[in-house]
This record gives sequence, structure tokens and C-alpha cells, in this order.
Amino acid sequence: MDALAQCAGKAACDDARYYAENAVKIAGERDRFAEFLRARAWTVLPSQANFVFVKKEGMRGKAIYEKIRERGILIRHFDKPGISDFVRITIGTEEQMAALKKALDELS
Repeated sequence: MDALAQCAGKAACDDARYYAENAVKIAGERDRFAEFLRARAWTVLPSQANFVFVKKEGMRGKAIYEKIRERGILIRHFDKPGISDFVRITIGTEEQMAALKKALDELS
């Protein structure tokens, strides 16, 4: 990183109000997205983070991951016992989440 990027990064870290406002936006988007999923019969684990961990009965986690990736959207899948049917979805902007919602509605 060059000195200018370091300076900008430090300034951003020093702006507590910026982080607080972003945390509120992310939490709101996360909660709206979780409700969207629940309304479509997804299992959504409780989250206080910037992501949700979800599964859809009758669909394998890897299949969800691959179908969403085909649409140019990246989510996470962990091929581990006990969680292989889940995907981890990081909360993005309203526009990004709208695109993801559309892609999830098209899954079948």
C-alpha cells in the first residue's frame, strides 16, 4: 500500500460515526434479507454479523452456490459435515441484494 492509501485508510478507521452508520445500514439490510428468505421457506440462522447462514429444504448447499455463481454472484459454501446444506451470504448494498433476491427467486 502506498502512503496515500494508508492515510485514507487511517482516516476511515478514525471516523467512528461512519462505522456506526454503516453498521446500522448493514444490520437493516441483513434483517430485511432474512425476512425475504423466511417468507420463501428458507432456514435462516440468527445473525448479528454482516452475513446470514441459510439453507433451503430439498436443495443442496453446493447446488445453490453453483446456480448463484452462474449468475455472476458469489456466496460461500462449506463442504463440511453438518453445514454442507448451508450457504453463507454476505450482506451487500441494496442493489446487490436486489440482484441476489432475483437470482434466488429463480432457483428451482
